[in-house]
Amino acid sequence: MSRAVTVARPGQSRAKVAWSVLAWLVALVFFFPVLWMMLEALKTESQAASIPPTIAFIPTLAQFQEVLSRDFPPFFINSAIATIGSTLLVLLLGLPAAYARETSSSSSSRRASYPSRPRWSRSTCWREISSCWTTSSP
Repeated sequence: MSRAVTVARPGQSRAKVAWSVLAWLVALVFFFPVLWMMLEALKTESQAASIPPTIAFIPTLAQFQEVLSRDFPPFFINSAIATIGSTLLVLLLGLPAAYARETSSSSSSRRASYPSRPRWSRSTCWREISSCWTTSSP
């Protein structure tokens, strides 16, 4: 039995490496602020407010202990209510929009490229609902 051998073009591997490096750089640019905030949370207040920023430090959880020892639950409950309320509002507005998009008969609909797909089924319903959840959740 013979195996099919694919030969890469000379510039193809370089382009692939360049795209990979670019993707890693973009990911690092997006992830760096999150990493910085997590590291700042582990510093003391004076270290976090210092200019220039303190790079080498001894991590501490004293700030978390101080916050949790105060009157923390009301603030957490307020945040939870706001988060749950906004999520329910997005679902309330997004579900009818997904239904309208799925059942519309316009020619600009995505359905034009899938003529064999049934007009309405349970799987297409959940696919549309999940796309609304993932794109509009806070």
